[in-house]
Amino acid sequence: MVVTDRVQKIARAFGCKPIENTVCHEQKQGDLDGDKQIILNPTDEQRAAFPSCEFAPFEVYLVDVYVTTGDGHAKKSALRTNIYKKTSTTYQLKTKAARAVINEVSQKFSKFPFTIRSCDDERKTRMGMIECTKVGVAQAFEIHEEKAGEAVGQITFTVLVTPNGVERITQGAAFDPKLIQTDKKIEDTELLELLQTSTKIKKPTKKPVAPAA
Repeated sequence: MVVTDRVQKIARAFGCKPIENTVCHEQKQGDLDGDKQIILNPTDEQRAAFPSCEFAPFEVYLVDVYVTTGDGHAKKSALRTNIYKKTSTTYQLKTKAARAVINEVSQKFSKFPFTIRSCDDERKTRMGMIECTKVGVAQAFEIHEEKAGEAVGQITFTVLVTPNGVERITQGAAFDPKLIQTDKKIEDTELLELLQTSTKIKKPTKKPVAPAA
């Protein structure tokens, strides 16, 4: 878990912790939750059980990092979510409302996230989603909260792994030390060297071929 450990070390240098159990996913066509994943701030049990992976050319990843000034244990909020997505699970739904909403979601959104407001009937969609999420054919994007007085930050972008290195293909917010002032800094030698490393792979320089005699 090289990436996991380095994210935690960088967050710790700034007096923060990654939110526990957040996961960065490999992205595939029509599927935002690919097989390869990077877990951030796992428990000891998760660290032991979570499968490690190696990056390969032509893979795409969503890098989604949440950090907090708290202990990293965000709790589920009492606020009601409006965002869901369909999963790969199949189930013979019992209620008419659930069958109607999963058919509409399949036609309009496939496996991509959607908001309740984007459906034809918000009240019926919310009612149908009760059974859909209960049996696992849909997933709710639950709202979580940190303790009062703590700050939470997020940075999200997409990267493409190529034979020549890593390309950041969506930008998101960038860290600008001129705008963000802090007395915290990275002092770990290994991390400082890593941050100076190019994301490009340098190709070996070809030696000129000597002319034939």
